Amino acid sequence: TEVQALSSSVRSFQTTTSNSIGTVCGWQSSMADERFPTMDGSTSTTSIQYYQEQLTGAIPSQFGLMTELTTFSLNTNQLGSTIPSQLGNLVKVTSNFAMRSNSLTSAIPTELGKLVSMVTSFYLSTNKLTATIPTELGRLSKMFHSFSLASNSLTSSIPSELGAFNRIALAFDVGTNLLSKAIPSELGGLVGMKTFLNLGSNKLSLAIPTELGNLVKLSTSFVLQSNKLCDDIPTQVQALSSTVVSGFSISTGNSLGSTCCEVLSDTTCNPTTLPTLLPSSGPTSLPTTTAPTPLPSFVPTMVCVAGTYVSEAGVCTECDIGRYTEDTMPPWPTSCSRCPVGKINIATGSSSCTACDEGKLSSSDRSSCGDCDAGTFVFNATSCEDCPSGYYAPTAQVDACLECGAGDHTKVASKATTCSSCDGGTYSEDLAINCSICAVGTASSSRAASCSDCEAGKHAGVGQSRCDSCDGGTWSNATASSCTACAAGRSSGTSAAVCTACDAGKRSDGGASSCESCAGGRYSAAGSATCAACAGGTFSNAGAASCTDCASGTHSDEASSACTKCDGGTWSNASASSCVTCVAGRSSTTGSASCEDCKTGEFSTSGSASCTACAAGQYQSSTGSSSCVNCTTGKHSASTGSSICDSCAEGYFASDKGMVSCEKCASESQYGSDYTSAEGSPTCNLCVRESYMDDGECFEKPEGVIRTHAGTTLESMSLERGWYRFAPSAAGVYLCPSIPNCRGGKIRSNESTDTSLCRDGSYGCVRAQKQKAHPSFLGAGTVREQY
Repeated sequence: TEVQALSSSVRSFQTTTSNSIGTVCGWQSSMADERFPTMDGSTSTTSIQYYQEQLTGAIPSQFGLMTELTTFSLNTNQLGSTIPSQLGNLVKVTSNFAMRSNSLTSAIPTELGKLVSMVTSFYLSTNKLTATIPTELGRLSKMFHSFSLASNSLTSSIPSELGAFNRIALAFDVGTNLLSKAIPSELGGLVGMKTFLNLGSNKLSLAIPTELGNLVKLSTSFVLQSNKLCDDIPTQVQALSSTVVSGFSISTGNSLGSTCCEVLSDTTCNPTTLPTLLPSSGPTSLPTTTAPTPLPSFVPTMVCVAGTYVSEAGVCTECDIGRYTEDTMPPWPTSCSRCPVGKINIATGSSSCTACDEGKLSSSDRSSCGDCDAGTFVFNATSCEDCPSGYYAPTAQVDACLECGAGDHTKVASKATTCSSCDGGTYSEDLAINCSICAVGTASSSRAASCSDCEAGKHAGVGQSRCDSCDGGTWSNATASSCTACAAGRSSGTSAAVCTACDAGKRSDGGASSCESCAGGRYSAAGSATCAACAGGTFSNAGAASCTDCASGTHSDEASSACTKCDGGTWSNASASSCVTCVAGRSSTTGSASCEDCKTGEFSTSGSASCTACAAGQYQSSTGSSSCVNCTTGKHSASTGSSICDSCAEGYFASDKGMVSCEKCASESQYGSDYTSAEGSPTCNLCVRESYMDDGECFEKPEGVIRTHAGTTLESMSLERGWYRFAPSAAGVYLCPSIPNCRGGKIRSNESTDTSLCRDGSYGCVRAQKQKAHPSFLGAGTVREQY
């Protein structure tokens, strides 16, 4: 605008030549589509509306370039393929974004979440849309009128983000889809709702959230029917039934009043704790308040009435003279209809048209009437002729009466004044007087030119307005008058053309809408009516197609959902129904596939989980032993778990078996400091080196006896040079008087024939000094002389 203002002061103002001024950027002439004359790329185009134009094919993606649009409506055509993601660029659309009643397929583009300026209505109902509802649609929180995705094949859960639509007052409709899982508690934020909340005919499960009790402004249509809802109706939700004067539909097609673990195949009541989404052992007591406090919200005060339409600015505007609307429920029309031939109105904001007087015709702008009777037409401007069969005239027509088309009928053979639509369940061809009734297996909506065959999975009796879907657990061929129950071992959802065999690991009774998984410990082949118990030594998880052998070291009883580890002291091979006790001398820990021999120094009794170390004083030198052995005399073991006994060291002894330690000879009262022992001795049977042993007693070695080693006996005493004794058994030791001639130091052997004490070449007698004799020769204290 600022640049255009310069044209008044600039003498040579040239901007449009060889440019595309007035066209949206990016627009090419090749983008034009004869199906949509107003899709011309012009920046001045703010509204696209094609209603009941019988348009086919795909929606052009170039619509996304027309970013000045504020209204985009392609309702009730035959458009197919996917919704172009480029439509998310229409960020100035505020009053209407509508493509209902087409054949659109695939997923809803997430880019539509950019239409955050939308304040009126969003319609994608009655198409063939699939996949999940984009969470990004929750950004359209400014809408105050309607949001509808009904009658598609949308799956998964309802996004919790849609709970942000706290301004919507007239319709929130996601009914007749394949939505599943729990109803989000966030939908309790739809506090502006006044009419038509529809979540019905889906696969929603679990309990009804108490937060839906916040919708206290709702006066008509609260629909949750035909889902998989369970548990009790919350008190807050039930309280709405007193304010919702019509269409309060919850219980039909649900399992309300039954605990969810009893009606949902993927939820069990025991033995484990229930998931947190389900109630515990029973329904929790609900608050007794009559109604929850409504959340703060913005609710628009403007609600359109009959005689008005929603303008491009998003406000209700009265119809001009000669035009009318009669809608009293959403969705509100975006234009007014011209009064039919023979009717007029003379005031703005009219909700109906007034028929012209008989003999009068309505003007082209439907603001005044002319002459002639209803049911006639003006012939050559001179006479009124009766309408022939199949034709009608609500007011006199010119030259010919109106043709009553297929789907309508005149009720009378001539001079018909009306052409009424056939009711649902009937049909008519062109120029019909009466409507015909649809046969079984066919149906029609109102104003139908023919009855349509019910497709497989649906059925109809005589004169039905629609084909009813077969309930879950039943099926039908095309043109069926009724549905047939599925056989045991098979199941079907709603609208099924065939019953599907249960997968392996599942089963069903006859007429089942779903197959239930076999419990743990049981299994089934595909198409089974029952689940068989697993044999002992095998197990299965829930939903198993076969049983699995227990691993070595485990066992199971019949119909077990898990194998149990063998206790310590037992073992098993694979596929065992019980465990075997370990024999004595062997042991096993928990879950063992075999028993192990006890190590040396250990033992076990039968059925031992571990081997026991031999006690101190005992040993076991062999593996796989059932007992330990006491150490023999002369040996000991000081610690537990000994595989051998240690010999007592020199100077120590062990007189008993099973000794933990050896006793010291010198410290024992029965021996004393003169006694010692050899290694491994059970007694102290040797004397220390300073002593010698005679007859089991130790005596101090006399002077002249060598003291270099222990264990000397009287007979084995060795003498120093220059000393002698008279015999090996003599205790007396003497100093030689003549050392050179004496055979001193030599022990006289009892076996020796040489009895001389003198060296060779010497002779004489040896006189001993008086000495105390050894008690072995004389009594104690005896003195004698020897020569």
